[in-house]
Amino acid sequence: HPSSVLDSKPPWVCFEEFVLTSRNYIRTVTTIECRWLCDIAPHYYDLSNFPKCEARAELERQYMTILAERKIKDRKPKAA
Repeated sequence: HPSSVLDSKPPWVCFEEFVLTSRNYIRTVTTIECRWLCDIAPHYYDLSNFPKCEARAELERQYMTILAERKIKDRKPKAA
């Protein structure tokens, strides 16, 4: 939106309202990280529900990163 306070086009945003005019806009918007979606609602971002697209590819990368981090964390010895 022309009056947006975002000074860039972030890859992921969360918004409240989608406005249909001669040009479409989103309002009440904030930049988010894809990882946050995977962390807080993995059931909602189930990859089997996504068509092949940029969003699915990014979600797949995030899930692979999360799994790799968990494997590393599980290998570390636990402090006594």
